[in-house]
Amino acid sequence: MPHACPGPQRGAASTRSPADSGTRVVLALTCTLDGMMADERSETISKVAEMMRDIDFCMLTTSSGTGRLRSRPMSNNGEVEFDGDVWFFSGAHTRKIADVEAEPRVHLSYAVPDEFKFIAMTGEAAIIRDVEKKQELWIEDLERWFPEGPESPDVVLIKVTPTTVAYWVGEEEGELTID
Repeated sequence: MPHACPGPQRGAASTRSPADSGTRVVLALTCTLDGMMADERSETISKVAEMMRDIDFCMLTTSSGTGRLRSRPMSNNGEVEFDGDVWFFSGAHTRKIADVEAEPRVHLSYAVPDEFKFIAMTGEAAIIRDVEKKQELWIEDLERWFPEGPESPDVVLIKVTPTTVAYWVGEEEGELTID
């Protein structure tokens, strides 16, 4: 059963390099789920965080201005906390940036088929060029892909604010609606 959330808030972040050069991911997701007891909300968020922690890569799907869908791998890192927005580092002049600017609705898919573990997120993406935010989320490992550092205008963040998070683990499934 879906639950409403009054809105995501910023939280802690972590990062790891994905196979798609020019892109790095930082993930933080927070929401309050109306209609659930505090312990139940916390347990649900912790459960999704634990599932994501075990999944190294996700696929970010964007839509071009003409409606063509494009997916690319993004790293999830084992230190991810499900407590805010989803953040990706990217080069400023990539196809995914053009796609997000043309159509901000995106989809993230996480999977561990051998364990029958899947997470699907839909949401709105925005390009963030704020140097202070980039510095806040920056870790030293990113220098490998972005030697100019977070101060560079050629380094941007993709902020994904999820509206729906669905998950399947074995026979268990759930969905959270986040407003």
